[in-house]
Amino acid sequence: MFIKLVFTLAVSSFTSHSVLAYQSQSSLEGDGSPIKESSTDQESRNNSNNSWVKDKDLEFDLLQSNYELWVKRIKSNYPSLFQQIEIYELALASKIQQPRLLADYVTLLGWSGRYIQAVSFYQSNLQNQELPTYALNVVALSAREIQNYSLSRELYSQALAQDPNFTNAQLGLAALDIREGQWSIAELSIQKVLEADPEHQEALSLLAYLYNQQQSRAVEKVSTYDKILALDSSEADVARLRTLNLLELGIIDPAERAMKQRPEIYQDDDWLKLASIKNTKAVRRIARDPRAQRNSKFINEALKANSDYLTQLEADSSSEKKVIATAYADRLLVLNKAGLHDQVLQLAQSTQDYQSTMPDYGIVALADSYQAQYQALKSFELLDTAFTNKQVALDNNDALKAGYYAALDSGYIEPAQMYLQHIEANNQQWIYSPDKSRRSSNPDFPSARLMEAMHFAYINQLGKAQSQLESLLNTAPGNNEYRKNYADVLRWRGFVEASNQQIDIIQATDGDYQPAEISRIYNDLADREFQQAREAIDNLNTSETLPVVRLKDDYDIATSPQLYFSTTLANSSGSNFSSKDRNYNFSAYSSQFNDHWRLFAQSQVNHSSFFAQSESVSAFGFGAKYQSKLHTTELELYQVEELNGLEAGLSSSVFFDDYFSFNVEHQTYNKQIPVRAFFSNVSADLSALSLSYRQDERNNYSLGWQGSDFSDGNQRQAYSLSGSHILVHDFEQRLTLSEFLYSETNSADTNRLYFNPNSALSLSLDISYFRMLYKHAPTSLWHGLNFQVGSYQQQGFSSDATWGISYEHQWQLNKRSFLNYSIGYSEQVYDGQIENGPVFNLSYGVIL
Repeated sequence: MFIKLVFTLAVSSFTSHSVLAYQSQSSLEGDGSPIKESSTDQESRNNSNNSWVKDKDLEFDLLQSNYELWVKRIKSNYPSLFQQIEIYELALASKIQQPRLLADYVTLLGWSGRYIQAVSFYQSNLQNQELPTYALNVVALSAREIQNYSLSRELYSQALAQDPNFTNAQLGLAALDIREGQWSIAELSIQKVLEADPEHQEALSLLAYLYNQQQSRAVEKVSTYDKILALDSSEADVARLRTLNLLELGIIDPAERAMKQRPEIYQDDDWLKLASIKNTKAVRRIARDPRAQRNSKFINEALKANSDYLTQLEADSSSEKKVIATAYADRLLVLNKAGLHDQVLQLAQSTQDYQSTMPDYGIVALADSYQAQYQALKSFELLDTAFTNKQVALDNNDALKAGYYAALDSGYIEPAQMYLQHIEANNQQWIYSPDKSRRSSNPDFPSARLMEAMHFAYINQLGKAQSQLESLLNTAPGNNEYRKNYADVLRWRGFVEASNQQIDIIQATDGDYQPAEISRIYNDLADREFQQAREAIDNLNTSETLPVVRLKDDYDIATSPQLYFSTTLANSSGSNFSSKDRNYNFSAYSSQFNDHWRLFAQSQVNHSSFFAQSESVSAFGFGAKYQSKLHTTELELYQVEELNGLEAGLSSSVFFDDYFSFNVEHQTYNKQIPVRAFFSNVSADLSALSLSYRQDERNNYSLGWQGSDFSDGNQRQAYSLSGSHILVHDFEQRLTLSEFLYSETNSADTNRLYFNPNSALSLSLDISYFRMLYKHAPTSLWHGLNFQVGSYQQQGFSSDATWGISYEHQWQLNKRSFLNYSIGYSEQVYDGQIENGPVFNLSYGVIL
């Protein structure tokens, strides 16, 4: 209806009513709308043989003597065009010689809409005659309406040759140019008329019609409507069209004011269109502009516009279900982009009947909110169903990305890889024209390549991910998204200093790139730079977007109170050195304060049975922990049961860089002293040094020394060398090889109640294989087997083999707690005698 009205208003004068003057070239009286036959016209057409003029005096004598006066009387006495045409036909049949009679007759034919007859009469009788401009103009119009464009153009040109300023011919020729798609030429012709007469209504109407054919000219069209309304403000149709065009332009406020000023001229569909466009504009701003997503004013405006639109839709019984579903999808999108994921899930519950008909972006928004609320399985199932039902196409990259992450977090590697393959296939480097003759670069290609590289990181192949990202950066060193992810992978590998160097490069070129700011804060947390991290979080110029929410949650995890409990239960048999051992450890750390400090309390109980007796060593202490980039240090004061006075312990780890660290520890009373020594009233201190080298996330080595001075005069020296290597690590499995070399000497003889070899050397290898049993992020369960084999050589005794096997569960209960437990069997050697038996371990940690 919109186009029909525009057409009617804009070109009616040039398709049916070109201005016709008789001798005075005055225009016909009319309302400017297409001519329709009046009742008089219809009656005249129904009466054949000119019966209505049989007894009339047509004054043919006057026609010959004073043609202008005759025309005036005929027009006054016979207002019907069809009556006038029949009178002219009678005059022509009477062979009356009047030069203008033929010209006016063909003009009347054109006026009455008899275009074919007008053109035929012209070609048969007038083609070689010189006609007045008004007649040429009407025949040109008639030729145009029967699509004889060449004749129409010829006649308009003849009219303009006679009178270059003949406005009707200028506009008629412009209308012809519009018909033939020559918009720029048509506009020049119309503007020429308006230069001479800026208020020419027919020119303005035709100009509005011309602009309506061009999507990019809506602004000019509205301006033209304004000019028409300035000439006649009562033009309701023009006013309505102007308002609807303002809506199409997204100029909502003036359009809404105009509708409220004259509500009677607008239809119900117009009000629904207003609500729809307000909703679309507000939602689109949220969808496309990350800054708007962080602006509560824009969020509230979008939600209100959507609510108003939904209210009108649901009040209209003719509203289609799919249209309502689309409006709900808009709401899901806004809530999702605003980070209001709990509200997204609430809305999803109340709109389940519409979800099967929602557009794809609504499904993707809902899936993303499930993911944000750690409901990855629901996200995956929603998208999997949508893909299967073709509700979401497999060329929708946003949906594929959401499905990929949901599948990974749900533990489904094969669907994740399938989605990634679709992303790769959808985003080749070049986009080709249909005939393959032209190509342009694909703007989504870099993002797809990045996902391919990061996939290796997500399946725990960090080294390969690093290599892939380095290749990408070699081809696009200015791509900050590549570099930011490269910095993340370096941090995950433990190379925080190298990661910071990459972020420095990003911030030197784009200081406002927020992902780099967030990555820097994670580096600060990894480096124990809590003050810098806290200040940077406070300075983030953003609302609660998902990356920021998760960053703050991770910062809270790093600084919140912590509780740890562990126990080892063993029941060896064979010699008297080990039997029914029980070890219990409990630690509680306070929240971090002053960006470095924590207070803590620890309790330890070591229990053993021997000589048909049981003995325990208990220690309870409290202290403070200090963390910084350079070192982590703990100072503890503790009380050992049955001993007088407080003991002290100091431990410190110094970090030279991302690879080397040095550890030092001293306890005035060795908490790990054998229970048998404590039973014998023997005490000892402990001093320890170690140097660690961390090659990467898969390989690390340590060299250590321990020394203890026992109260019975014994001095113990121990040296150790260890290494650990993750041989295989992917999404579902992990294989680790560890080696341990230990050497011990004691100054006193072995004749002690506690185990005290003169010297001993042990070598052991540990192989562990773990496989993922369950994953629903952030919860996961891995289970695995540990195999330990070794050789133990004690001075004075032969070398013996040692071994052990255990089965273990490793639970990541959520982001703040873990639970590990294992049961196994081991065989060790003491003074040449074998001790073996079951071993049970349990550890639990929670961040409050």
